[in-house]
Amino acid sequence: MILSRLLSFVFRGLEFVCAIIILGLGGHFIWRMNRDGPGPRGRLIYTEVVATFAALLSLIWLVPFTWTFLHYPMDIILSLAFFASFGALFDWIHINGLNCSGIFGVWNWDGNSHNNYCAEWKTLEAFTFMSGVFWLISAFLSIHVFHRVRGRNSPKAITAA
Repeated sequence: MILSRLLSFVFRGLEFVCAIIILGLGGHFIWRMNRDGPGPRGRLIYTEVVATFAALLSLIWLVPFTWTFLHYPMDIILSLAFFASFGALFDWIHINGLNCSGIFGVWNWDGNSHNNYCAEWKTLEAFTFMSGVFWLISAFLSIHVFHRVRGRNSPKAITAA
């Protein structure tokens, strides 16, 4: 049980860090769009809302008590929300026609730098995907702990002892 609480604490901390990074990068893109013109406002606002809920919930559930393992349906929902956000962000860069090819997406083949737009966008995509994975791992850990603890207190386990 100590290992599961330690792992839960580590993954909740990673979820919080990813959510804060996503909030910062997403806010930067929203600011940039207000300054420079049109962009994927709806996709970024969705990402910001999901990251806000994730930051709040991961901070609350960072406390390593057994009751924090009971929220695995919300872990699954947030994981799916982050994967949907990743898909929306990934799809926009190709629909827009911005060519982010080359080494790590920083340089276009024509030699122009897009003012680090591609690198920042791909960083936002990466942290969105990693956050979804961390929430999914937390869900699996919570399911494992929840069913293991529930199995100990079942009537079959009590009569067998």
